[in-house]
This record gives sequence, C-alpha cells and structure tokens, in this order.
Amino acid sequence: MAPRAVVLDVLGTVLDERRGFRTAVTSIEPPAGSPVADAVVFADRWLDRVSGAVSRIASGDLPWRPWDQVVGDALTELDPGADARGYGALLRSVGHQLPPWPDSRAGLEALRADRRVVALSNAGIGPLMDCSRAAGLTWDAVLSSEMVRSAEPDPRVYRFALDLLGIDPTDVVMVAAHPWDLRGAAAHGMRTAYVRRPGEGVAEAEDAFDWTADDLVGLAEALTR
Repeated sequence: MAPRAVVLDVLGTVLDERRGFRTAVTSIEPPAGSPVADAVVFADRWLDRVSGAVSRIASGDLPWRPWDQVVGDALTELDPGADARGYGALLRSVGHQLPPWPDSRAGLEALRADRRVVALSNAGIGPLMDCSRAAGLTWDAVLSSEMVRSAEPDPRVYRFALDLLGIDPTDVVMVAAHPWDLRGAAAHGMRTAYVRRPGEGVAEAEDAFDWTADDLVGLAEALTR
C-alpha cells in the first residue's frame, strides 16, 4: 500500500549542505594566514564539526543549542578570528543559504501530488524557511528537531513527528540520504526510503530499506507503482 505521508530529512537529502558550505567559504577573500585559505578543506572540516556536535546533542552528550548556534560555534572553534577578519557574520548565515539538489523541487512537487509531504530536520525553522523559499520548495508542513530540543536520531524526534501527523507509522515513509536516520525511523514502525546522494551516507550490508532511489523524482515514481 502506498504511504499516506512522506517525511523527508532536509540537510543532505533535499538541500546540498556540503556544496552550500563550500560555496560560502569560497565566496570570501580571507587575508593571508587565515585558516580559511584552503576553502574546500576548511568548509568540509567545518561541516564535519557541525555534524559531530549535532550527533552529540542527539545522544545527550552535549546540551541542546539552536542549529544556527551550532554552526557558529563550530566556525569559532576552527577560526577564532573570523569576526575580526570581517567574514564571521557572512559565514554564520550559511545555514540560511543552502542550495537544493537539482531534482529536489520537481521531486517534492511529484511527491505532493498524491500525499502529504513534511520536512523533518535538525536545522532550525528559520533556516528551513529561508532555504525553502529561495529554492522554491513547497511543503505541507515544516518540522524541526528544535521543537523537542534535540536532534535526529533521538527517538523523541520521530515520535514528535508521528504524533503530529496522527496516522499509523506504517502509513508514513521516512526519506533520507543517511542510513542512520532511516534506522531511527524504522525503529518507530515507519517505512523507509534511501536516496543516494554523493558525499552523504552509505548503506551497510545489513540495511534493508523499503525503497531505494537515485533522486526524489525517481522515488516519487517508485511510490506510485
């Protein structure tokens, strides 16, 4: 039976997060001696630090902080002089400027033709709204893990989304490019769809997803078969 609702992870699945971080860093002209001199390396280290902090928040090893603050704190840790060098504020706004994957807009439109489509993200509501508006992404609802002061894959995040949807978990499919996210959703009875994205998560041999697709357009077609 086709699912009644699709819940999509956003960072890395709908938005090309790594490209967004790299674009932000390459857009500035750091002075000699700045840690940002090698832009791509710095952007990747920055994003990896952000992802690590979010994981520790989900596990309870770090107290909750808004996603924008996590992004900013990670920047300060890697480049304490970013503000003095004049580009700190620009880089801290990166989470509001992340680009979509090329198929994301068409894929969301196709998915919404037959079912509810909900964003569920570790990004804050403000960044999600700004990125979605800029990219022309349309949702039936936008949910953030900040609403429960945690992060995926904390079980509270999935329970929160299911409670708001008010439908049986088996009527919901969680879509993500990160197998760890899908494992968390499956533990709550949700069906799962893995979307392959370059540079994002790689499925393990024991992973068994209900659907696998190369992009969101392909997933929409698979869900209607």
